[in-house]
Amino acid sequence: MTAISNAVNLMQGTVATLAAVPVTYVSDATPINGVLAVRGSTRMETSNENGDIVQSKVTDWLIAAAKLLVNGLQVDPEEGDQIVFVNAIGRKETYLVLPIGGDKCFRPSDPYGNTLRIHTRLVGVV
Repeated sequence: MTAISNAVNLMQGTVATLAAVPVTYVSDATPINGVLAVRGSTRMETSNENGDIVQSKVTDWLIAAAKLLVNGLQVDPEEGDQIVFVNAIGRKETYLVLPIGGDKCFRPSDPYGNTLRIHTRLVGVV
């Protein structure tokens, strides 16, 4: 690792410590418990069939790529995966991993791919 990538890792660790919440990431029905994630958002614009611009906001989760392990192997987020978060009042929020626009359902959040920005939509609260 270079000094710059070490600095990026340190900065991301600090952000995770201060702003992250524990979530369960579910990949292909396999839960990965206790993953630290920082909630964010992405604004997007699309046009409808009338040519009108429609603005919406997608909930993103920033997660360290190295924490997405299934059977010891790192996995990339896939459409249909889920992120489950227990909110401050004890309700379980389920977010579905989805692509936005013409993009994939995630993108690197830093030049080294250490943190992934995973695009989701809230699909349930119980």
